[in-house]
Amino acid sequence: MKDLIAERDKKEKMNHSIVKWWNVHYMTAEELAEEQRKEAVADGTQEALDPAAYDPVAVNAAEPAQELPDAAQEIIDRLNREAAEDEARKQQEIEEARRTAEANFNETTGAYSGAYGADGIQDKHKEQIDAILAEKDDALRDLIQRVGED
Repeated sequence: MKDLIAERDKKEKMNHSIVKWWNVHYMTAEELAEEQRKEAVADGTQEALDPAAYDPVAVNAAEPAQELPDAAQEIIDRLNREAAEDEARKQQEIEEARRTAEANFNETTGAYSGAYGADGIQDKHKEQIDAILAEKDDALRDLIQRVGED
């Protein structure tokens, strides 16, 4: 049994490193089944049986051959329906984006101006704008008055 700290350190090391080919062990289905059988026997959860009992091909062969194609066809049909629905939804979004872009086209400038400024001015911003314009108006009047006096 490994120490939890050692496992954490190993995971952290693997997360921060590049996996090298010599650190990777590819297992075939037979090797994997044998390894799982050995682990089950070592844990005591299962008695040692012949390796054919763990063969995934043998397990799949035990299923009725008639049901598998029907189930597969149902899955394929469902996936095709979902794909068609997704495609229709995507086409609808594209059409909506095209209509929005056409609505934002300004014929005078010959450009897409967007919806900027179409909402109007909020009260908070209106007060700020009025204050700035009042300051500018006062400064302009002072300038005109000083130029007139000179």
